[in-house]
Amino acid sequence: MPQEQIAFSELFADLVIDILALAGSPGECGEYIATQVRSLIGVRTVLILQCDRQLDDDVHRVVAVVPERRRSLGETPELNLLANLSHHMDKATVIGPQSLPGSGWEQLQALGIGESVVIPLCYSGNRAGVMLLLDLMDKRGTGTILRTLDKLAPVLALILRNASLYSGLEVQVSQRTMELSRANAALKESEERYALALRGTNDGIWDWNLRTGEVYFSPRWKEIIGYGPDEIPNELDQWRTRLHPDDADQAIHASQRCISGEVPSFEVEFRLRHKDGSYRWILGRGASLKNEQGEVVRMAGAHTDITERRRMMDVMLQTEKMMSVGGLAAGMAHEINNPLSGILQNVQVMARRLTMDTPANIQAANEAGCSLEAIRHFMEKRDILASLDAIRETGCRAARIVSSMLEFSRASTGNASCADLGQLLDKSTELCATDYDLKKKYDFRNIRVVREYDSHLPPVPCSDTQIQQVFMNLLANAAQAMADTPAPTITLRTALETDHVRVEIEDNGPGMPPEVRKRAFEPFFTTKPVGEGTGLGLSVSYFIIVNNHHGDIAAQPVPGGGTRMVIRLPLSQAYPKHGGGDTAPCP
Repeated sequence: MPQEQIAFSELFADLVIDILALAGSPGECGEYIATQVRSLIGVRTVLILQCDRQLDDDVHRVVAVVPERRRSLGETPELNLLANLSHHMDKATVIGPQSLPGSGWEQLQALGIGESVVIPLCYSGNRAGVMLLLDLMDKRGTGTILRTLDKLAPVLALILRNASLYSGLEVQVSQRTMELSRANAALKESEERYALALRGTNDGIWDWNLRTGEVYFSPRWKEIIGYGPDEIPNELDQWRTRLHPDDADQAIHASQRCISGEVPSFEVEFRLRHKDGSYRWILGRGASLKNEQGEVVRMAGAHTDITERRRMMDVMLQTEKMMSVGGLAAGMAHEINNPLSGILQNVQVMARRLTMDTPANIQAANEAGCSLEAIRHFMEKRDILASLDAIRETGCRAARIVSSMLEFSRASTGNASCADLGQLLDKSTELCATDYDLKKKYDFRNIRVVREYDSHLPPVPCSDTQIQQVFMNLLANAAQAMADTPAPTITLRTALETDHVRVEIEDNGPGMPPEVRKRAFEPFFTTKPVGEGTGLGLSVSYFIIVNNHHGDIAAQPVPGGGTRMVIRLPLSQAYPKHGGGDTAPCP
């Protein structure tokens, strides 16, 4: 092997080993690569430029220059034009006197630079930047060098791309933090307004004459819990008996302290049972009136329905937590992905070389003094191929986890379109019907599927692939939850709600306890045994619905047992037209 190829192979191996340490700093990584390349090639200057997509696709930013004193070269219009020409290159290209007009040789001559090499930095079809080797002084082994640098280019491109992703995540987290701060300030202002103008608000008023025992509840007080003005009497027991068992002691104790004169007023949050059997969160406030002897003779106050505020606070807290974990998940996933790809690729290469009857494999076996059939027989006896399959299966599972982590932290990508949610549900069900796993103890084909679709449901603007991923996650969770249910049934519903479309996926399994429902969408939370779940399925679904589609998703209990997953998607959301950034609603 030529000395240059050996040196470049060692460089490539060192870079893979150091990738975890360098991935977070493209400048240090670029300088490391540029220094190594310049030490192995007879070239005066090595520049690495990054395509600045935030400003314009035709502007490039200097990441690394060796030697540093030549940094000004990277800011010249001539080299920026040369970098733009690399858009049309798919591999390392030598630019010199023999190059065609318009290839960049004119720009190099204008700067007094001789024959050079342009190396486009691309990863998975995405252009991240360009590496320029200016003024080749030693052309020996150029072909081998260019081939090796082409292999190195995607690695550097990935590092540049990751750096942009980290920067974007920081901006998103900063924006979300500001939004939460403004929301909290608005909540505080709202509470102060309620306290200053009690009767001018939409609160329910109550009045209790302790001398006569007479109680008054305003119409709004009764309306908060679902009743008309004359449906329930004005009696104290209408409040006391409707208190949630977990809140009764606290609410009664707060009022008793005020009755006894221990405190002049009180404020307490509790739940009251609604007419429909659900509970409403109430902010109860009251103050006492004393006679000349200092005895409390009257109390009055207000009830504020804070159910929606409590829900919003829970959503904000959960979203803030998930955004924080999302940043961590993205970093972990990118760092894990590189060595994992190497493992899977090498397992595949080993399997091909040990099992396929290619001329190279047969020749190598003959040179070793045995036949390829004998090698395969030995591997079968020693279960070597089974071990390779186990490595591949484990690696693939890790790759799926990495993919889920990236999807969890990634903002909306891909084109949206107008989709028929009924068709997406049917397609998702068909795909899930092929899922059979003895270890998971369920067969989707044995589950009865009931469809209750709204025949007048309009098309919904969404990313059909992302929404289908959510449907399949929910269907798989429902199927696994009903593994021990005698007659497993999944009910699929769609309905129109003014400016939203509602989708329900309901099962008749054991259901979720309240403490599990509260944490169901948290990243990495799972009730499954170790090795059977990553805890990211519902988290990814949450981000797809809430962040990418501006909808909402919730888990609800089903009377008699089971869980109902409810998704609401907006109809007014615009979607990108193909080939442009304009938006248009669904027809």
